[in-house]
Amino acid sequence: MRILPPKLLVLFALLISPALAIAMPDYVQAQNAETAPSDAQPIDPERSAAAKELLETAGMVKQFDTVVPLLTQQLEGIFIKLKPEHAAEIQNAFKRIPEKFAARKQELLDQIAMLYAQRLTAAELKEISNFYRSPLGRKFVGMQAGLAQQSMTLGRAWGQKIGQEIEMEIRNELRQRGIEL
Repeated sequence: MRILPPKLLVLFALLISPALAIAMPDYVQAQNAETAPSDAQPIDPERSAAAKELLETAGMVKQFDTVVPLLTQQLEGIFIKLKPEHAAEIQNAFKRIPEKFAARKQELLDQIAMLYAQRLTAAELKEISNFYRSPLGRKFVGMQAGLAQQSMTLGRAWGQKIGQEIEMEIRNELRQRGIEL
């Protein structure tokens, strides 16, 4: 049984793409360990503040506001499909969840800010923030929701096409080996 629909996973990935390094499997993180600064090193408060400012000016903070409601909405739908006779109870149980877990976004934002602060100087972070404050930067931030939606649509169509092609390829290969699926 699939827990999260591909559409939601793509949206989630697009929304938190800067944070994906945090969620990578350990073996991928280990491969990158040589080039990443040590987590044990204390981060300069100026760098940390500049990184948090960047997350705000880049619109990432706002983007995270949609993640928990989308996740709970999708999960609610899945639970109702599993137990439609309990739809009212399931809906009631989900009512308080977005508010309860929305505050948890700060945990991830702090981790992402730390990630940025480890890799960029305060001056670099401020320069990037200045871009996001510029007219072009504000335009770019304003386009992110639409770009994410369109990217999700393209990704879903591409994934379906590639998935069908892979399935046909494997079926043909197995058929040649005498295995019918």
